[in-house]
Amino acid sequence: MHIGYITVDQSRLLGATKLMWFFFWYLVTKQIFKMKALLLTFSLVLSTVFSLWAQGNIPQPTHLIVKYAQIPGSPLENSDEGFIYYDNNGHIYETKANRWAAGNWILDNREYYTLNAQGLPTQILRSNWDATNSILVPRFRTSIKYHPSGQENYRKLESWIAITEVWETESITISIFSNTDKVLELTNESYTDGVLTFVGKYNYTYDVSDRELQEIYQETNNNGNLQNYLKTDYLYTNADDEFDQSISSNWDENFSVWLPNLRSTQTVTNAQRLILEENWDGAAWQPNVRTTTNYDNNGQDTLYSVEYWDSPNLTWVQNSKYESYYNNDLSISQVKFFFAGFSTQTLLQVFQVDYDYGTYLVSVKTAALLAKVSVSPNPTTNFVQVQLDGSAASMLTLFDVHGKVVAQTATSSNTTTLSLLGQPAGTYFLRVEQGGAVKTLPVVKR
Repeated sequence: MHIGYITVDQSRLLGATKLMWFFFWYLVTKQIFKMKALLLTFSLVLSTVFSLWAQGNIPQPTHLIVKYAQIPGSPLENSDEGFIYYDNNGHIYETKANRWAAGNWILDNREYYTLNAQGLPTQILRSNWDATNSILVPRFRTSIKYHPSGQENYRKLESWIAITEVWETESITISIFSNTDKVLELTNESYTDGVLTFVGKYNYTYDVSDRELQEIYQETNNNGNLQNYLKTDYLYTNADDEFDQSISSNWDENFSVWLPNLRSTQTVTNAQRLILEENWDGAAWQPNVRTTTNYDNNGQDTLYSVEYWDSPNLTWVQNSKYESYYNNDLSISQVKFFFAGFSTQTLLQVFQVDYDYGTYLVSVKTAALLAKVSVSPNPTTNFVQVQLDGSAASMLTLFDVHGKVVAQTATSSNTTTLSLLGQPAGTYFLRVEQGGAVKTLPVVKR
C-alpha cells in the first residue's frame, strides 16, 4: 500500500507517533476497520520513521503486535504483526507482516530495502504472499533518490502487472531545493494505464534569512494547465522556529481572488502543543477543531487529543485520542487509540500496538566507525565540544527526539563545537558520519 509522500522537512514537523494518529483517524472517519492490513503497513512505516529520524541510538523495535476491537470498546483481538530487521548500524533492511486468521499467524507480505552508504533506502520492494501457489509475488516497488543534504528529492512508485510481467509507474514525486537545502518546489505526477497526469505542484517561500517557512502555495492540474488551488501563510512572533498562526485560502476562479477558509493558531511549550483550528463563515472565524499534544520530560509525545466544537452547546467535545507509552530507555512500548464514534461522546478503545525488542538482526556488515568520538561537557548547558580521533572528513549532526536538526556542520578538524543555545532542556542525539560509517551518541542539555 502506498501511504503517501511526506518531505523530510514536513516529517520533522510531525512527531513519529503523530503519524500513527493521522492514519488511525483515516481508518476511523472512513469506517474501514476491516482493512486491518493497512494499519500494519503503516506501523512498519512508523518504525522506519523512528529508525531514520527520531531515535538515534535508542533501541528500535524488532517486533510489533497490532490488536483491534471489531466494535469500539469490545475486547481487543489479534489483527496483524510485524517483524523489522536491522543491520548492525541500526538501519532497516527488511520487514515481514503477518495477519491473524483462524487462530494462526499467516504470512501477508515482505518488504526488502536497498540501502545507500548512509543507510537510507534507495529502493523498497514489496512482495505479497500468494497462498494458492505458496510463493511471494511482487506487488509494489518504490525508488528513492536524495539531495546532497540527505533529504529525499525523488520518489517513484510502481506496481507489478502480473499479466504482462512489467512494472507500471503509478506516481512520481520530485522536490527541488535551494542552495541552502530548503524545499522550493514539490511536484506530483500520476500514471493511469501508462498515461501521465500532472497532479499538481507545491511552492515553498521562506523569509529573507531563509529560515522560516512563510507560505506554501499549491497549484493543481486543470485540463492540462496549472491553476491556483490552495495557499497557506504562516505568522511567527517568537524566536523558536514554531509558527504561531497559519491561514489557508482557496482560489476562487470566478472572481480570481483568494478566499480564506481555515485558520490555525498554535501555542507551544516544552510540555504541550495546542492547535486551534477555525473556519471562516464569510463574516468571522468560528471554532472547529482543537488538538492537544502532551510531551514528557524527554520531549516525546504521550497524548494526542482531538476535540470538536459543539456550537449549539458552546462547548468542546472530545472526539478521539491516542496515548503513547515508553520504556525507561526512551524506546516506545505501546500506542493506544480511542474513538468516541459518531453517535456517542464516550471514548472507547479501538486499536493497540505493542512493540517488542530483541537483539538487532544483522544481514549486511558495515565498517564500524574507527575514530574515537567523545562529547564534553555532557550534560551541558549551551555548547558541546566534539573530539574526533582522526582528521578524516566528518559530518556532525545534532538533532532532538523529534528528528529536527538543531545544528549541523562538515569538518575535518579534530575538535568541533556545536551550539544548543536557545534549545529547551532534554535529550538530543549527535550523529557522526565518517567514511560511510555512522555513530550516534546521546547529549543531554540541562
